[in-house]
Amino acid sequence: PGAGKREASKQLAKLVAEVERGEHGGTKTTFGVLLDEWTAHGERMGRSPKTLHEYRRKIDKQIRPVLGAKALDKLTAHDLDRFYAAQLAVLGERSVLHLHRIIGAALRQGRKWGWVITNVAEDATPPSPHKTELSVPSPERAPRRPAPRRHSTRRPNGHSDSSTRQSSSPPAARQQS
Repeated sequence: PGAGKREASKQLAKLVAEVERGEHGGTKTTFGVLLDEWTAHGERMGRSPKTLHEYRRKIDKQIRPVLGAKALDKLTAHDLDRFYAAQLAVLGERSVLHLHRIIGAALRQGRKWGWVITNVAEDATPPSPHKTELSVPSPERAPRRPAPRRHSTRRPNGHSDSSTRQSSSPPAARQQS
């Protein structure tokens, strides 16, 4: 009796490992199809047209040409790490990080829809942008600011005080005329 339980436990552990590797379940569709469905879903959910335009531009220009034809059940964190490394040759760290965020969001939605078992972007290693040191010049090296300009006083009607006077002569001279 004990041998049967041990064999069942081994088979269960093997099956769990296979599921964790994405070998069971999910869908046979491509990552490109998921990206299209994810952006369409964003549109239906009321995402800003400008945001969606930027997502589609980045997907079409950087992500789809490299990863779009990859079957979802074959996409790995290693694929994403290689993609990020290649993109760093032409883009800055923050731009590549933004691509990672798009990929991660699409895969997160794919997991909710049952298209993927796990979000492999969670296990990928995107670049972390370096913080730039803020250099503050010493007071001697700081550029001088020009003196503030004087502005005429404006009345609510939009005219300045000087434009409402009847003549350029002093008020006392006007009273005598």
